[in-house]
Amino acid sequence: MEKSRLIIRNIGAIKDVEINLNKINVFIGEQGSGKSTIAKIISYLSWVGKEIALDYDSEYFLKENVFYDNFVSFHKMEGYFMDNSYIEYENPVMKLSYLHSEKIPKIQIIDIKKYKGVKISYIPAERNIVASIPNWFDVKLPDNNIRSFMSDWEVARKKKNAKEPMKIGSEIKYYYEDSGKRDIVKINEDVALDMTNVASGYQSLIPMYVVFDYVAKSVYEDEKDSVEQINKKKEAQNKILMHYLTKSFDEPFEKIVSRINKEFKNIKDIKEDTKDNTKSKYIDALNTAAVLSKQILKVQSSQLIIEEPEQNLYPNTQKKVIYEFLKIIKNSKKEISLTITTHSPYVLYALNNCILGGNVKDKYKGENLPSQESWIDPDSVSVWQINKGEVSCIQNKEFHTIGKQYFNDIMNEIMDEYQKILKDL
Repeated sequence: MEKSRLIIRNIGAIKDVEINLNKINVFIGEQGSGKSTIAKIISYLSWVGKEIALDYDSEYFLKENVFYDNFVSFHKMEGYFMDNSYIEYENPVMKLSYLHSEKIPKIQIIDIKKYKGVKISYIPAERNIVASIPNWFDVKLPDNNIRSFMSDWEVARKKKNAKEPMKIGSEIKYYYEDSGKRDIVKINEDVALDMTNVASGYQSLIPMYVVFDYVAKSVYEDEKDSVEQINKKKEAQNKILMHYLTKSFDEPFEKIVSRINKEFKNIKDIKEDTKDNTKSKYIDALNTAAVLSKQILKVQSSQLIIEEPEQNLYPNTQKKVIYEFLKIIKNSKKEISLTITTHSPYVLYALNNCILGGNVKDKYKGENLPSQESWIDPDSVSVWQINKGEVSCIQNKEFHTIGKQYFNDIMNEIMDEYQKILKDL
């Protein structure tokens, strides 16, 4: 997976950030430090890239305030931007820069042929809304990241039924009951509860788990498209075809359509040696468009952005969640990227075990460990601490593990106070 470069300046609490995004990205910091701001920008720029690929141009975003308005409404970012707020983003497909005072981004399409269809899912901290509110599907919400998550949840939940429930750890099973349109949680073989009645930890854990499983696995299964999806694909295919016909004939598209309408009716009768090789050019453009549209429209990769996976969870459960998610990513034949925002040192401890294991996996001869199936390539993980609007990498350069100093600083601050209390007894 090729890395993307991201610069953010003067947006919310973020003052100056310049990073290369990795397969797995983790941001830790205090509340209000800007973790979610970075995660939302990553999610939004991925969506912008997807829309540009589907439209085969960037025209939509080159209208005044369109880039900004879409972002702040979807990710609830009103009040975060100033005149000198700045975003710069570059990957093998495109380069984008946005200065808020100018209202319009600058977009350079580098090589759209390198774009691969992606499913983007933003799993917000408010995910337990689907469990805590009965008949949540009747609640009218604006078109924002919570509504988007609820749409993913609506699809993902229906993948699990009583015959094939989803096992979540060794403790519980989840399934969707279609007849009553209910989410059922089995605590054990004798106890089955409606998800609105289970503990808050389960209400946070289950939606995250089920959507992650869907986006990382089930989304790749071939399924019948909805009418809306079929129409969107046809529209995208037509735009790609229009682009290649215009490029092939070097004249306005309307003129090409007129030419094709006249000549394509009897395309078999058109000789290859006609003056402008109409038949050959048309067929080449058609074939190119077919290959590219399949590459762009078919989901070939997943991008998950999760706010606070530790929410309402016991430390041991936090560890298990990280192990499970990394195992899915490691074993997938598809490209899956993951961005996490967290307050939890336990999330980092679990991640650290998997990074260290990835360093020694070929040499390790000891007992089987809970993290072993989740040991990952250390080079695929980046961990940043956010402090005073800037980020710093907290990994050491040799093994990419999180440095002892970081964990020591957290513990020492607490223990220093403890020692002072003892001293003054």
